[in-house]
Amino acid sequence: AKNLTAEMQQNITRVDYKIIKSLMRHYMTTVEYKNRSPNYINNLFKSFCDSKQFVHINILWINQQYPGFKKYLMCSVPNDPEHESNEGHHHHHQHTDNMLSFEIISALFPYCQEVIVWDTGNITHS
Repeated sequence: AKNLTAEMQQNITRVDYKIIKSLMRHYMTTVEYKNRSPNYINNLFKSFCDSKQFVHINILWINQQYPGFKKYLMCSVPNDPEHESNEGHHHHHQHTDNMLSFEIISALFPYCQEVIVWDTGNITHS
């Protein structure tokens, strides 16, 4: 992921996230799903994922600049049960979304040998 300008961030639409989600679900063998993308698109995505031996993920950037990917790549773990019970429902907060789903990462990049996670913020024990 790259650091984006504000204009670039605004140009990422819900449709963009849905396309990536569709490609991810089609590719991952843990999900029974076939998308409607042409074969060459699915093959390009598979080739991209299969070629990644090293994955670097900046959690701060996912939270701030790519929030649409949080629900696909992150495990949301509330750090503040009081705050959650006051609102009565789950919200994704920057300070709680700091745990990468290694189950998803390993399914998405099966030949990856190293994952580096940057800017996780504070990780505390409950």
